[in-house]
Amino acid sequence: MTTQNENNELNAFIDKFISQVVADLKMDAMTPEFEKELREMIRDRVEKRLMSMIINNLPDEEFNVVIDKLEKAGITEDEEVQILSEAVLKIPDFAEKFKATLKELHAELTEDAAELRKRMSGG
Repeated sequence: MTTQNENNELNAFIDKFISQVVADLKMDAMTPEFEKELREMIRDRVEKRLMSMIINNLPDEEFNVVIDKLEKAGITEDEEVQILSEAVLKIPDFAEKFKATLKELHAELTEDAAELRKRMSGG
């Protein structure tokens, strides 16, 4: 069972990752509103990518079990986190896959920001 402390640690880790990404994006003169929206967008992408990575790396025998649990009507966000936290334990080399996923996502976000800066400067 995942504890609230573990959920808090994961959220703190994701927040730290987002702060690093935002700093690395080198977006000049962000308004607080824009930064808040940017952080929410990045968090959404991180959560979706991690969920996808977990599901796509499950052993075949676990895949349907996890999907069935996630598709149950009325599931809360905490229950979803619990299901995914338990699923992580069944993924071989999870730590390496987790790091690779975050590294890949960081590169994509940095690339997206460079493209956005280019468009904003009329390039």
